[in-house]
Amino acid sequence: MLKITLSLLLLIFSFIDAVNIHKILNNIPEEDREILRSLFFTIFCEDHACYTLFGDKPISLSGHFAYTPPENILEGMQCGGIFWKKWEVWEKYSHLFQIKKFLLLKEESWSSDHKILNVIFINKKEFIKAITKHLFLFEHLLERKIIPEEMLENIELKKISFTNSIANNQILWGILLGYGKHNSILYNRRNYSDSFILSDPPLINSLIQLKYFGDYSITPLPIASVHFVADKEHQETKLLEKKYERLRGKISEIYSKGDFLEITLESVVN
Repeated sequence: MLKITLSLLLLIFSFIDAVNIHKILNNIPEEDREILRSLFFTIFCEDHACYTLFGDKPISLSGHFAYTPPENILEGMQCGGIFWKKWEVWEKYSHLFQIKKFLLLKEESWSSDHKILNVIFINKKEFIKAITKHLFLFEHLLERKIIPEEMLENIELKKISFTNSIANNQILWGILLGYGKHNSILYNRRNYSDSFILSDPPLINSLIQLKYFGDYSITPLPIASVHFVADKEHQETKLLEKKYERLRGKISEIYSKGDFLEITLESVVN
């Protein structure tokens, strides 16, 4: 009887949380609500944060120009400044949504001719798991002792930016973005001529095998597949392919059951 009562209470509290999110959104002017919908669609559906929200992808990244470069305007390309106008609307209402299990950060990028700002979405649990799993690699590349929980806390308290916490290392970016250790090292070796190798000699020979990972075709699914370059013949990549394909279907099903913005915010907050 006690177990049934506790389960019922948990169900009631879960329902209350969901209703509160619904009420909060309904109290936001419709124009701003639609701007938030557009912003979150970019971050979560187009730039893969939904795989971090509903799966085990440790982080996701959405990068946009702080202002639109002249050449982008001339070529009819995406206007980065518009994204940050939408982000300002989120900042106006973000205090209404108490996020506990995730971090949603805005910070400057290190490397660009034009000023780029990043939105980084972090799954705290999976972030710690990924660093713990690859602790030797993190400590070797960062040349210091790493305590994953402390690293996350420093990022959350803004004692250090996420980018600085990993020294903008491309291998560590790749691992935390969920691209796999093997592919992350391969990509780094393709762009840099350092002597660091944490794999067997055949790694260099597989550089020519780097191919696009993900589905680039037009599909009815609203969720973009995870995109990066990978060694398609490697076992790690094959497992990632199956995992992300399964997750894409699961996430599409979740979003088919209700309002996109409400489902996203409920999942981020609860």
